[in-house]
Amino acid sequence: MLGVYLIICGFAPFWFRFWQCINKYYYSKNRAHLLNAGKYFSKLVVPLVLLLNNGDKHTGDPNFMYYCFFQTLATLYCAGWDYYMDWGLLRSSEPGKYGLRPTLSYDPKFYYTACIVNFVLRFFWVIQIFGFHWKNRNFDIAY
Repeated sequence: MLGVYLIICGFAPFWFRFWQCINKYYYSKNRAHLLNAGKYFSKLVVPLVLLLNNGDKHTGDPNFMYYCFFQTLATLYCAGWDYYMDWGLLRSSEPGKYGLRPTLSYDPKFYYTACIVNFVLRFFWVIQIFGFHWKNRNFDIAY
């Protein structure tokens, strides 16, 4: 059951996006599409390593360390892509909006807050390693 879930939810969307980026590169020769494909490839490795570890994230198995390594790498790659390519951040040195893009739609504090929130939420997967449980009267979900 875990394998089917990982393939459908954790692998397939990144697989299709990876090949879309490769296709875009093929027709446009724009290297940014290859970098974007690399982002999706990094997300493809994580469920594969998890399958090797039978979904167990609480052991000292070397596959667990690989899972943590590849998940961290993919998370940093995706966050970096968000900041630089998608949001256009880290491109300005103007006073009052250091590190932000030249043209802003909102107050600079909004962008700085979004950067922090994005980083924290992207690393939310770390909570599952420590066996944190969300408890409710009707169900118990382990992340």
